[in-house]
Amino acid sequence: MIDRVLLVNPRGVSKGLGSNSLWVPVGIADLASHLQRHSLDVKVVDLCIGQSYFGIRQLLRTLRDWQPGVIGFSGMTPTFDNTVKTARNLRTAISGEGETFGIAKDIIGENGIEGYSPIFVNGGPHTTFKTQDVLQKHVLDEMLFDYIVAGEGEYRFTKLIESLNAGETNPEIQGVYSKERGLMDDRGKYRRVNVDDLTFPAFDLLKMRSYIQASKSRIGFKALEMVVSRGCPYICAFCSSTDANVKYIPVEKVIENIKAMKAKYNIEGVWFKDSTFTTNREWTMEFCEAAEKLNREISGPALKYAASTRIDRMDDGLFTAMSDANFAHLFFGIESGSYGVLNTLRKYSTTSGSGSHNEKALEAFEKCEEHGMGATAYFMIGTPGERIDDIRQSVSLAEELKAANSNSDIFWRVYNPLPGSELYTQLVSEERIGGEDLNLAYHKVPQEYPYGFDAPGILSNPQLGRLVKELILFYEKGGPKPELEKYVKMGLTSNGGADRTANASPR
Repeated sequence: MIDRVLLVNPRGVSKGLGSNSLWVPVGIADLASHLQRHSLDVKVVDLCIGQSYFGIRQLLRTLRDWQPGVIGFSGMTPTFDNTVKTARNLRTAISGEGETFGIAKDIIGENGIEGYSPIFVNGGPHTTFKTQDVLQKHVLDEMLFDYIVAGEGEYRFTKLIESLNAGETNPEIQGVYSKERGLMDDRGKYRRVNVDDLTFPAFDLLKMRSYIQASKSRIGFKALEMVVSRGCPYICAFCSSTDANVKYIPVEKVIENIKAMKAKYNIEGVWFKDSTFTTNREWTMEFCEAAEKLNREISGPALKYAASTRIDRMDDGLFTAMSDANFAHLFFGIESGSYGVLNTLRKYSTTSGSGSHNEKALEAFEKCEEHGMGATAYFMIGTPGERIDDIRQSVSLAEELKAANSNSDIFWRVYNPLPGSELYTQLVSEERIGGEDLNLAYHKVPQEYPYGFDAPGILSNPQLGRLVKELILFYEKGGPKPELEKYVKMGLTSNGGADRTANASPR
């Protein structure tokens, strides 16, 4: 009888340059909450907290002392290598077969845990979009995982455990795959959970004070991270989260949870981590009204809020309402200052007659300044076919945005092809990357190949890597300003100076 479930969040990508993050694993906490509602005892180990040594020790002790019947491993594409490594290490430590790593010998012993054979389950975004690849490699060939769960896991994972407890070792559940079942029915894995059935995440299973304290260094106040919607209606070519059917948790439930979290953790505010918080304008206005009322009712300092949105999903009414509700910071995915790159990314942020993307971005930062809100811009470089002239336009726009808002931040990241996204599919079909590649980054994506444009002016991978590091050091760590002209000389050839964006604009 399975009555105990352990959920593991793998170690993230390198915590080096450009990665100062400790994020609440909201998806895992959501799943844990759903499992608890079905009378299962759940624990969560987040290996991203603190030094990996201490996280592994906690994980091994939990296995030794608690012996859960099911261990669930999550993983996004950039962290999936660590998901696999963690699962392999635990298999070896539990069985005592093979070379056991040092900490496991100290805690579990060289012979493993006698009579203990938990079920290994893998899920998460990477497995959802690379189901066949994960099934073949890590279920059929390696037999690392007993089952994989694709899509949103609340219903599927719970149903899997219920079926196993009923004696069904090969349950027919859409989105659940095993060695016996294979990919018999792949149609149901993208079906979304009904948000009305969701309770709030099981934050009590996490070391919340660590996450809350970490948020202060990024947004200036101790915040609880929350996600209040499912889905995203946009078609950005670099993203795999497109789903036009966006659903929001009712405002009254959100306010109720904020009250409870303030009482429990003494938070100073909430950081909404939805892809686009303001997709539903009516819901956003209702929330702002409720949040403003809450701040009038509570004793002590007013709660602050932060959220991510798009420059084309803000208007004067929203800026005013969010300011009145005490939103302190907004995050915008600007991505690029080049219309050619924006077209490649399908980042369409304007409507007819509403001004250019760059004008709208500048207006958004000015509006944030006017309403006393900070603003952050996320830029992406290294898009296939991007030239040094495109990067120069992005840097120019970043300078304008920085000057327009006195509490602004500029974040630079390298394009990373994500499974499930339009660009990833196209790059694989053109054989520019292999479909089996996982942790793709600037040093693995062939930038020299002209992606629908002339090749001159494209930086090589090492050049791109150096430039990104210099931009991060300057904008995020106060380092010296990058000498962009030296990269212009690197990227230009005899005919590489032409501006390919003169006649291009997002639709």
